Amino acid sequence: MVFQRVRAGLGNLPDFPGLNVQLRQHVIPVDPKTSAQIARRDLMRAAVAFWHASTTQDKDAWKITAQKRHISVFNACISDVLRNYHLDGGVLVKN
Repeated sequence: MVFQRVRAGLGNLPDFPGLNVQLRQHVIPVDPKTSAQIARRDLMRAAVAFWHASTTQDKDAWKITAQKRHISVFNACISDVLRNYHLDGGVLVKN
């Protein structure tokens, strides 16, 4: 069992005055490691590497998209890569 902080009134334990905690069973997340999940993680890893290798001009181009969508420039880049690229032998290739 673990204690988890929660908002006031959500099944809090009365024995802890001033603390909003809830007792729940510790759950270990499932990680099935399917081939689709591994492929998506590899694409995400490549997208982050793509961001780190990008030039200032590339990042300025994503800044426009980011402002329109109200997201960070990093998230705009990652979104673009995940939508428009795929991995071919570990190399990012535009769709």
